[in-house]
Amino acid sequence: QHDELGEILTALRGAFLAVAGFSLVINLVMLMPTIYMLQIYDRVLASRSEVTLYMLTIIMLGVFLFDALLELVRAKVLIRTGVALDLRLGPRVFDAAFARNLQHTPGSASQALSDLATLRQFLTGRGLFAFFDAPWTPIFIAVIFLLNPWLGLFAAAAALILLVLAYAAERATAPLLSEANKEGQGANHYAGSHLRNAEVVEAMGMLPALRARWLRRQARMLRLQAQASHRGATITSITKFVRIGFQSGVLGLGADSSRRPNALRPPIWPWRSNDGNG
Repeated sequence: QHDELGEILTALRGAFLAVAGFSLVINLVMLMPTIYMLQIYDRVLASRSEVTLYMLTIIMLGVFLFDALLELVRAKVLIRTGVALDLRLGPRVFDAAFARNLQHTPGSASQALSDLATLRQFLTGRGLFAFFDAPWTPIFIAVIFLLNPWLGLFAAAAALILLVLAYAAERATAPLLSEANKEGQGANHYAGSHLRNAEVVEAMGMLPALRARWLRRQARMLRLQAQASHRGATITSITKFVRIGFQSGVLGLGADSSRRPNALRPPIWPWRSNDGNG
């Protein structure tokens, strides 16, 4: 079977590879705040050197500026990729939707155009950024392990807990949102199919009954969405607490490691000795 979408995505593969490369650098820069604070604890507080503090701060700001520019370039690349996808695939989808309408195929002929818009928005939205950012998490943890093994274990535990919370949020909200979406589509279809015959409905006095039925479906949809939003908000609050707690905790652990160089090292670590010189 001729896969037109696959061919177009293959033609745009270069743009996606470029975005993946940008994501690697952007995510590595996310380690900068932790490295900066560790350097403050290890070099500035010990030596009380203002020059060292200024140089570290200038380097940090330069890296953050570079990161912001990469974020901008990555976003522009994805935006242009979404436009290119729409321009290449749009005419074909429009023709297919038109042909489907001519054949009186059941369903909405405009749904294909809506699906194309959804795909384009996904390619230019934050969802794809998360897809490119997530694979670099093990690299972060590995780098932190190289800095300090206990910091690495701390980061691994934090990543695992945040992953569990994300999974819990998905399990708690996805079924409700899916059902709410079905209810909303059913309510809209019900209203649209009857409102097209507004004159007949008015002549037969059916409007109050139709409105009541639509309101019942709409109320169920709103109730399901509210339940999903409440669950999502609860888990989001817990996630924010855990994330901020771990971010502060890793700095405290790094400060303790700087104050007591051997205290946080495991008794057996291949490339470090236990005499304080490794």
